[in-house]
Amino acid sequence: MSDVPLKYLLLGSWIVSMISCANPSSPKGGPRDETPPEIKLEESTPNEQVFFEKQNIKLVFDEFVNIDKPNTSVVISPPLDVNPRIYARGKEIRVEMPEEEELKENATYVFNFGNSIKDYTEGNEIENYSFIFSTGPYIDSLSISGTVVDAYSGEPAKETLVMLYDDLRDSVVYEKRPFYFARTDDEGLFTINNMRSDSFKLFILQDGNVNYLYDLDTEPIGFLDSFIFITPDVPNPTFNLEVFSPTPDFDMVEYDAKTFGQVILIFNQPSDSVQVKSNTAFSFFNPEISGDSLIVWYDMAEDMAFDLMVEYPGLYYDTIKVRQLSRAEFVEGNSLKKPKNNVGKNDVLKPKSPLVFKFEYPLQDIDQSKCHLSLDSIEIPDVTFAIDSIHYNKIRLEHDFIVDSTYQIKLDSGAIESIYGTTNDSIVESFSLGNEDDFGKIILSIDSLDFRSNYILELMKETKVLRTDIVSEEKQSLLYDLLAADTYTLRVTKDDNKNGRWDPGSYTNRIFSEQIASMQLEAVRAGWDNQVVLSSDIFDKKVIAEMPIDTIQQR
Repeated sequence: MSDVPLKYLLLGSWIVSMISCANPSSPKGGPRDETPPEIKLEESTPNEQVFFEKQNIKLVFDEFVNIDKPNTSVVISPPLDVNPRIYARGKEIRVEMPEEEELKENATYVFNFGNSIKDYTEGNEIENYSFIFSTGPYIDSLSISGTVVDAYSGEPAKETLVMLYDDLRDSVVYEKRPFYFARTDDEGLFTINNMRSDSFKLFILQDGNVNYLYDLDTEPIGFLDSFIFITPDVPNPTFNLEVFSPTPDFDMVEYDAKTFGQVILIFNQPSDSVQVKSNTAFSFFNPEISGDSLIVWYDMAEDMAFDLMVEYPGLYYDTIKVRQLSRAEFVEGNSLKKPKNNVGKNDVLKPKSPLVFKFEYPLQDIDQSKCHLSLDSIEIPDVTFAIDSIHYNKIRLEHDFIVDSTYQIKLDSGAIESIYGTTNDSIVESFSLGNEDDFGKIILSIDSLDFRSNYILELMKETKVLRTDIVSEEKQSLLYDLLAADTYTLRVTKDDNKNGRWDPGSYTNRIFSEQIASMQLEAVRAGWDNQVVLSSDIFDKKVIAEMPIDTIQQR
């Protein structure tokens, strides 16, 4: 045994014991605390006061608490001009009212904490807690609720402000914060409580700079073109609302001219009316539309810088300076790679279809002697491949292919030449022609559409548009033929201004977004004809629903 005196051993044991007492640890075992904090009413600022005079607010709880992101999670309605300081201290949540803030007369204020107040140790939340007071003689008790969806996609619009104004001027949305507001949840749902009976202007805003004002052209908005009247006779009217991104002024978002032979122009709107010119002499120059983008393909004999003049007549004009790039370096590093083709699953080509190859760059020549088509290993003479007259990077082979026969196509090395003089390596592909009985049909009958407008019909597979038709007059039917067995959607746009695309609304011009709706079609089966009827019922998505007529005041 050690020669350490007993008194030192006892002293060491006492020190260890004291340290353990000073650093308590969580007890092991036992049930987890799942009880949220409880407010101590007698020690807190009284809730639901009337004739409230501005003062700091103190909420006292029975345990230590925290508050999660108070600047964004606490919704105050009507909004204050100056945000109060909201923070946790021990067992208290404190709200320090700004000295310069003047509360509105005879107004009910709601501080909606949502689920932001939690206990400090386990994070148990107090659900939907609100602190309410009135600067007048009573607490207002009326409410509205509803949903907000994106006008184009129909998806719920989350984190969107639904705002009500007692000032009914059109310009109020630019100048003042709303009198009441709520923020939608992840499902696009909203509720505004503790409202007074009155007429209100309703406006919807995805507030990009969080100032409760419509002051950015890029902020998605929505509105009603009538005032609403909140009355005790209809205690909780319900609204179904839409939000849209207003059409901005036409502009070029960006461009990419880093690669020889192409300049990619990206716009904030469809580019089908954009004109591109240059004073430079090119051996090849072709602008190609690609959605909201424009790809300018070019080739030149001598390396040089040049200007591109980009114009949307009457709306936009700009000049792009393209720096000098090396054609030789580009050609050396960019041969014609193996192209994509339109042969489908299991190497089956859809009946009545040409064979199409899509290359990476525009083409200028095909050596027909190096292009071969064989049926059951026997070469077919006199077949002709052609460069597509619109898309110069595609070649097409039109041929009366035989059903259930196996074909082989071979493009010898050097058969295809791009505008840059690069050629392909040898390409061999095998395929068979599908049988029409392996595909299905959709026969679309048009019943009762209002043909003061055009209609854009898009047959879709998930998010991909397979076919687009513009219907401008009554037709008996449309045929969607040779469809693979699968499920499809029909998207229908009521094209009021007849410009061939969906257009959002305009608050300035009091124009609502063009109506758009979708139909999930019955699954297509091989060898079957699906009969579908399209009528105006598809647009029965009313902006206002379940609203008695006396709650709407026409302007």
